[in-house]
Amino acid sequence: FINQDIPVRKPDDTQQSYKDRYLQAMYKHIEFCGRVCYHSLDRITEDSAERFVKDKINLGHKSICEHGAIYLLIPRTEDELCNGYVDNIYSKTVFDDKFCYVSTNYRAILENEWEDDLKYLCNPTKHQLRHTVLLHSCIHVYKDLTRHRNMSFSIESTRFCNYSKTDKFGEMKFVLPPWLTSDNYLKIDEISRIFYRNLEHAEYDYNRLINSGWKPQQAAEVLPQCTAADVVMSGYDEDWAYVFSLRSDIAATGQPHPLILEIMNPIRDEFKNKGWYE
Repeated sequence: FINQDIPVRKPDDTQQSYKDRYLQAMYKHIEFCGRVCYHSLDRITEDSAERFVKDKINLGHKSICEHGAIYLLIPRTEDELCNGYVDNIYSKTVFDDKFCYVSTNYRAILENEWEDDLKYLCNPTKHQLRHTVLLHSCIHVYKDLTRHRNMSFSIESTRFCNYSKTDKFGEMKFVLPPWLTSDNYLKIDEISRIFYRNLEHAEYDYNRLINSGWKPQQAAEVLPQCTAADVVMSGYDEDWAYVFSLRSDIAATGQPHPLILEIMNPIRDEFKNKGWYE
């Protein structure tokens, strides 16, 4: 779990000082999520976050801003303002007699030009929470997960990551499927050995294409689905519950793919342990 740090409002905080602290924490979170795409976490510095996020926004790459959790506490006297969030499919609202508790994301704020509403930033109380998870898996898994369109994703990009650079990536990595007879090459059966040979050929061919002048996005066409790649995945409580209902061993629609079960079952159990999911 890499949930965004939400600062607690201090007694001496002004509206502006709290907003500044909140946004700086959000920028750091978005930068981390965005840099997973480029495998460039090593380029994070103390003051790189805001510049990184604003540069991506200026380039039109706003999808990473979906990982930025925004919690607002809006007085019921502003119900007309709250209605915008009620009608927005990427926002969640809860009402009581005095307040509207809004949970949304930074991309929704930007694209709807709701920046003025950031004066209502708050620490979440009755809000539906937004959770972010960093997954270490493979390309195949992400094709299933990204069908859940209400979630937000930032995925390690085979377009921009050059896996021939061993100083940065080490050896090429693959996720071994659970049905292999053994993860020890010397102990596997002949059928499983076919799978390992395919991985060896893929790595060799990829590096040869790169060395011949192909770009990573071109050479990536020879990579198998089990090529390791990180992904950041964000969503609200109820969105994660829906994913678990389809992608873990409680699925009612049939048995999920074994590689999906390997990652979603432990995540579901952690959500239960933290009280975010029943």
